[in-house]
Amino acid sequence: MKKLAIIAALGAASSLATQGQGLLFANYYSSTQTTGVSFSSGPLAGQGVGSEFTAQLYWGAAGLSSYSSLTAVGLPITFVTQLGYPALPGGAPIGGGSGAGWFGTALVSFGSYATTYSIGYKAIGTYLGVTYEADSPIIQFTTAASSSIPIPSTPASLQGNLSAVPIPEPTTLALGGLGGLALLLLRRKQS
Repeated sequence: MKKLAIIAALGAASSLATQGQGLLFANYYSSTQTTGVSFSSGPLAGQGVGSEFTAQLYWGAAGLSSYSSLTAVGLPITFVTQLGYPALPGGAPIGGGSGAGWFGTALVSFGSYATTYSIGYKAIGTYLGVTYEADSPIIQFTTAASSSIPIPSTPASLQGNLSAVPIPEPTTLALGGLGGLALLLLRRKQS
């Protein structure tokens, strides 16, 4: 009897695992495209990001609009290297065969069939000691109706241009806060 219960539980678990659905996660769709993730500032402003960046898909219940409410799913995807282009660090113009600003296709599974979820992705990387992050908009996405339907691709609204902005280091913020506090105390003492 125990053996039968264990087999039934394993069968139910594997059935649930095969009921999952997801998408083909990529921002690359054509060798002639001019959209992707680019640096917003610094020496490479406007250039597509390179292989030091990764993209991470996030998902959650329908109607969520904040990344703090979403959960990372799948493994981060490295830019450029997934597309058969050379793994180039730093930036390059988007398009023209460099692969900069693009990450290729990976199957990311989440949720169940014919269900709507909130999804978005973050791109993050460090170049010349500065960490940059780009967040896509969070959109509503419905998974395919069954396993016989091809897995959907990343919606076009997530494939457009994103700007990677520098993220200040916590120590920089802390030093700035301490400096501001010192100025306030100095001013108070003088008056």
